[in-house]
Amino acid sequence: MKIRTITLGIAACCLASGSPARAFLGTDTSGDYAYSDSLHPTDPDSPAHEFTSIATTGTVGPTGDDTTSTVSIGFNFEFYGTVYTSVVISTNGFLGFNPGTGSGCCSPQTIPTAGGTMDNFVAALWSDLLVSSNLYYQTIGTAPSRRFVVEWNNARYLSSGGNVTFQIVLVEGADEIYLHYQSDGDSSRATGIGIENNGGTDGIQYFNGNTNTIDLANQTVVFFPRRDAPRLSMVTTDPSVPEGGTAEIEVTAVDRQGDPVTISWDLDGDGAYDDATGETATLSAAGLDGPTTMNVGIQASDPGGHTDQRVVEIPVTNAAPVITSTPAELSILRGFEWTYRVEATDPAPADVLSLSVPTKPAGMTVGADWTLRWTPPETDEVVGDHEVVVRVVDDDGGSADQTFSITVVPNTPPTEPEIVSPDRVNVTERRPPLVVNNCTDADGDPLTYHFELDPRGTFTGPEVIASDAVAEGAGGQTSWTPPTDLEVRRYYWRAWCNDGITDGRRASSWFEVRAGGSDAGTDGDADARTDGGADTGGVVEGEATTGCSCRTAAGPGATSLFAALAVLGLLGFLPRRRGKN
Repeated sequence: MKIRTITLGIAACCLASGSPARAFLGTDTSGDYAYSDSLHPTDPDSPAHEFTSIATTGTVGPTGDDTTSTVSIGFNFEFYGTVYTSVVISTNGFLGFNPGTGSGCCSPQTIPTAGGTMDNFVAALWSDLLVSSNLYYQTIGTAPSRRFVVEWNNARYLSSGGNVTFQIVLVEGADEIYLHYQSDGDSSRATGIGIENNGGTDGIQYFNGNTNTIDLANQTVVFFPRRDAPRLSMVTTDPSVPEGGTAEIEVTAVDRQGDPVTISWDLDGDGAYDDATGETATLSAAGLDGPTTMNVGIQASDPGGHTDQRVVEIPVTNAAPVITSTPAELSILRGFEWTYRVEATDPAPADVLSLSVPTKPAGMTVGADWTLRWTPPETDEVVGDHEVVVRVVDDDGGSADQTFSITVVPNTPPTEPEIVSPDRVNVTERRPPLVVNNCTDADGDPLTYHFELDPRGTFTGPEVIASDAVAEGAGGQTSWTPPTDLEVRRYYWRAWCNDGITDGRRASSWFEVRAGGSDAGTDGDADARTDGGADTGGVVEGEATTGCSCRTAAGPGATSLFAALAVLGLLGFLPRRRGKN
């Protein structure tokens, strides 16, 4: 329900009993309250008529004939200088602020009447009405501009006339009272409309007579206190701030004297309204862990020093975690391992996150470090798409899902290249070309070749010399030349092919760079005899050698043993490595 308020001054007038108010605006005797209605749209304070039923959302109130119920308003409401938190609802078309207010049977009194049957009330259609479980009440909206709505929905005049539907609305902060009429029933029974203070000494009588003499259908009447201070109201509906985030809220202020209004904000809770000005402010929930609340102070002031201050409790909502990682690969070959480490953050650092994978292919595992691992079996049935749903949940119930598919392809890796040269020989070139016979690929994929050199044979660390992807050579062979001169020592090297999807198996060998002109060739039996015991120190896998041809002090027997080992190709020999690394 939208309530319109316009800031202008108030003019006094008198009201005549038995007829509707003819002046655009009137006040009570003391000038504490004024009124306007939608029948006079040229009045600056004339309210727009809007009727939003609460019949499907409200709570059922008193029912039957001449009954009452005491209910909570849901906020503080000031009426004639006294703040109330509850009201008495009567089936006879009014609500009272005094505890124990009667039903008002069975006809209205003149307003005001000191010492009358009832005081301190708001009457929308005070008459003798019958309600059959169709009177509702509800508190709507967000502080500081909530509304308390009481609705008589198709109530019936007890002995004459038709059904009536109308509402009384109390507005938080502004302490305004709206009477919204959808139908008035055109009854010949006495009916009273107005407000009266406690004691019956003052009030406003809007109407007293039979409703068949006035047309209230689709009209609205408003009663409002005449105050010097401006009044705040909330524009943003149900404001909230996500934990760790920001949100903008908007308020407005009305000054019925037409004074300019300044709105200022206390956003840090220190009691000083010095953090922002204007109708909008940005709230920050940085460092807060929702669900919780934060208090925001709002002040409206005019040049005369009159102020309206409110402290509004804004909900801080839990925000769902965010999955920040994505799988590097979504295509995999049968028999190859796929891995993905899930990473996530939460706007609230205090939130504890947990991981689950509610949808995954058979055999996929989830490690304590949030690493997903899966090796598709080497069967035809596994080829195709496999859905994976990754879910991260915080300890406040917020969750984030990531869904993707892993495609298992029936790719056949390329074959292992065949080492051509240098293959377990001594060389004198400082940049010897590494040559392999080309691989084959059963799928016909274009191939690239990759080479690595390492003096240690581990193929890890800073000493590794690696090629970029090398295009396949013509003539059945592909080669790569080291980009820099190699030192005099032994080098292990390996080569493999890639088909754009996966690496094939690696082929490996070694060679030894010797000083120019010496010991070029293999370390066979003849070389061992020529060297007279060279390389007798032996080379084990992963161990570098200087290529020194030093003689030992061993006797003939030892020399013969070393020569025999050399003939067998065991001295300083590292077998070719084949297979995936």
